[in-house]
Amino acid sequence: MVLLFQFYKMITLKFKPLFYFLGLLALWPHPLQSDQTKDRTPKPNPLPKVHLLLNWKFEPQFGGFVTIVTQNLDKKHGFQLEITPGGSGTPTIQLLTEQKVDFGIVSGDEMILAQVRQPRALKALWATFQENPQIIMMKKDSAIRTLKDLFANERYTLTWQGGLPYATFLKKKYQSVFKIKTRPYLGGLSVFLNEPFIATQGFETSEPFLVPKGINVTIFPVREEGFNPYLTVLATHTELTRTKPDLIRQVINATKEGWQHYLKDPEAAHQYMLKKNPLLTKDFLSQSATSQKSLIIPKDPNIPLGHMDPNRWIQLIRTMKEAGVIPTSTNITPADIMFSE
Repeated sequence: MVLLFQFYKMITLKFKPLFYFLGLLALWPHPLQSDQTKDRTPKPNPLPKVHLLLNWKFEPQFGGFVTIVTQNLDKKHGFQLEITPGGSGTPTIQLLTEQKVDFGIVSGDEMILAQVRQPRALKALWATFQENPQIIMMKKDSAIRTLKDLFANERYTLTWQGGLPYATFLKKKYQSVFKIKTRPYLGGLSVFLNEPFIATQGFETSEPFLVPKGINVTIFPVREEGFNPYLTVLATHTELTRTKPDLIRQVINATKEGWQHYLKDPEAAHQYMLKKNPLLTKDFLSQSATSQKSLIIPKDPNIPLGHMDPNRWIQLIRTMKEAGVIPTSTNITPADIMFSE
């Protein structure tokens, strides 16, 4: 027994470092075991990406949508927003109808035209401008006091997108006196500033503030002529409202919060726009943002931002029929156009 104990003691002392190493190795986590532990750790689901296509360059008319990004309201409401600017002739409505983009900015009259071409393909979610900001603008001329005077003056040339519904409406309204020459609108004000006897299309909240100081202008709001659709309308394709209604609600809620914030504090959105559109100035952004408030905020304090009245859609459909923009046999209802939860 004594011999056995002495043998054990000799073996233990001789191989003690080896035993110590094997013990540590047994306690050390195996790489495979570590990876398996990591794999069992729950990973957060990535936020769904939402692509919003604008119909013009970054300007204050899109301020509330930009604010969704600058204030991280998209992440707050469960999605990740990417905004792509547009320009003159951007086919936003076509890309929406073809489901190549999920969300886009369009006008109310475009929504009706889309319903004629492909019934119930699109849904309007939010109407930013309660009053139409479209205008015809000219350099001040004491001989011209009304839009009728301008259209009857054959010395003048008008640059506009003559195929748009508002243009068709105005040509029909003033067809008996329409002598003004027309030319396609290509964007910008270079033609307007450098040629005499010129008029151009524009937005009440934009073009007048881009004219250099010293040049006085006269504007004729299109809404005062009887054409008053909702503008800067957030729309999506109907398929998305069926397959992802929760996402639709999230985007609407973020839009509401974005516009509420922007109308109170536009500074962060303006800094974003200055980076994205270097041609803008701080003065322009401030003037534009101030001027558009009365066109965006409903006159009735009981009506919320972005509201759409079915009767306004009915009136617009009637106006477009009378102007020959859409067939008189067209059968479109507000329910075909407006998203309803």
